[in-house]
Amino acid sequence: MNYVASFLFQLCQNEEETFYLMLGLFLHTEFSLIFVEDLLRLKIFFYVFDRLVSLYLPELYSYFKTNSIIVNYFCSPWFITLFTNSYPYTTLVEPPLVILKIWDDYLLDGWKALMRTGICLLKNYEKTLITLKYEDLLHFLINDLVKSGFFTNKNYEHFLVLIESTKIKSELINNLENENFQEMKIREMEDKKR
Repeated sequence: MNYVASFLFQLCQNEEETFYLMLGLFLHTEFSLIFVEDLLRLKIFFYVFDRLVSLYLPELYSYFKTNSIIVNYFCSPWFITLFTNSYPYTTLVEPPLVILKIWDDYLLDGWKALMRTGICLLKNYEKTLITLKYEDLLHFLINDLVKSGFFTNKNYEHFLVLIESTKIKSELINNLENENFQEMKIREMEDKKR
């Protein structure tokens, strides 16, 4: 939450406004749900995002599997910080427009917007990602992907087109969540049998 609060403070430069913005984020969105029940919601997001990568970026998904890369290695900070985990906390002339767009979309579409953003980010760098070896791939995914994509306004128009052209239906997300729920129930039943 510190990343989110810091980002909001950088935008408004007022502690009281930052507090109320954080409060609004917790009271009027589902953001707080990610932190409860042993991070169950985050674990569901890992499953859903993994399946979305397999559907939207099958070549990259296969490359991840070949290199033993699991999506939760890199997407966890995206979801729990709303893509602010790599934000350079310095005085900027302009706020990062891509992050503001992501937040606008999140406020309108909820978690689906973050899933779409993650897919767009991977899609944009897919050609680079499939050339990297394990250590470099993991380092780039964790440390450089969000920085290079979202914290410069020169990329804004490009990402705006990419985000707008990537359609993920709410029904698909719901179906994947139900699929995950069914798999969890099956695992629970198998564990009880042992």
